[in-house]
Amino acid sequence: MKNLFYLLAFLMIVSCSNYGEKIVVDKTEIYYKDGVTKEQAETLGKYLQKAEFTDDNEKSVQLTKNADNNHLIFRMVVDEAYANDKQYDAMYKSFARNLSAALNQPVDFEICDNSFTTLKTFKADDISKLVNVGNTELLYTKNISEEELNSMIAHLEESNKSEDVPMTIELDKQNDTIIYRMVVKESYLNDASYEAIFKNYGTLLSREVFNGTPLQAEMCNDMMQTVKVVR
Repeated sequence: MKNLFYLLAFLMIVSCSNYGEKIVVDKTEIYYKDGVTKEQAETLGKYLQKAEFTDDNEKSVQLTKNADNNHLIFRMVVDEAYANDKQYDAMYKSFARNLSAALNQPVDFEICDNSFTTLKTFKADDISKLVNVGNTELLYTKNISEEELNSMIAHLEESNKSEDVPMTIELDKQNDTIIYRMVVKESYLNDASYEAIFKNYGTLLSREVFNGTPLQAEMCNDMMQTVKVVR
């Protein structure tokens, strides 16, 4: 999956400073309010610096807290054209997932205009969780049961004994059907022989991993967008 941070050219600095207390890390303004401590803002700054978010262009972000569920809210200013482009959603979700881990607390992620008006929200509870199994990044939604997850992990652990190619896959479940999504090289997307292999693998997963539960297999590009549904 492409790194989120090539989007940084599109981030903007806010037009005024009435958005809470502020610290500055490199060229990034970090505002914080609504019960967020300076220590939490500094922890965020260290993570953003380590992730090379704070380099190059001037940017503005804000960290607040939802008093109802105790989630932190990370708000980032982005050009509206890119905020509404769904091809970047997978990267925003990946960034939000990493923020939750770095701040050790669920983080809801909001894309904002340069007055910090929210344009799009990614709730922590709706973002796929990540577990690494060998060279495989396994994403899974809240719709996947613990039994289904453990069964897939066991399958991957067995498969990885002879397979060392890095993979990114995601599991979801809709209407009693497992949705298996995998990032596929562009050159394979229109390869009929690979498509047949992919289809057969989906059949194997349904039968041997998910106890016969119907499964829909989807090929994705490196931005985790579904390009082809293999039936």
